[in-house]
Amino acid sequence: MLGNKVREFRKSRHLTLAELAANLGISESYLSQLESEKVDPSISLVRKLAAEFQVPIAAFFDMEYEKPIVTRLSDREVTTLNNKSVVLSKISPAANNVILNICEFLLQPNAEMVHTSNTYHTCLFVMEGSVSVTFGETQANLSAGDSIFLPADTCARLTNDSSVTCKGLLSTKEENGGMA
Repeated sequence: MLGNKVREFRKSRHLTLAELAANLGISESYLSQLESEKVDPSISLVRKLAAEFQVPIAAFFDMEYEKPIVTRLSDREVTTLNNKSVVLSKISPAANNVILNICEFLLQPNAEMVHTSNTYHTCLFVMEGSVSVTFGETQANLSAGDSIFLPADTCARLTNDSSVTCKGLLSTKEENGGMA
């Protein structure tokens, strides 16, 4: 199992056996035996392999390993609401295995937005400006640097009564760890 993973990583980086063996300070024949599952590596060699391939050690074992996903600013999914008084820009990548959904929001002066979260927990963080968050009979006034956690099934109204745009982050995650 580990040897197959080493071979996969080596080939995906277009390295020969000789090149990888030299980088690791081991013989080419030992590396070949390792890839063929004929020998087991030492812990220090597994660490060297992880460092060489820039992956966590878990990537070599029978554990699910997810590669990092990059989302460029230019690739973000952007939604505008209420005649462009609310702008939502999805920061988290559009991928099936993403369980945390993060959106940047811009709430123009004297604008409001309703956030419904169904089965999701939500954390709202204010980066610039201020916002009033109303849920049920409760109201919380948040300024830059403040945050609020909303339990699942909470509907909240965000209102910007100030003269400056409010900028913040909305992060949602399902209770059961599924898709957000």
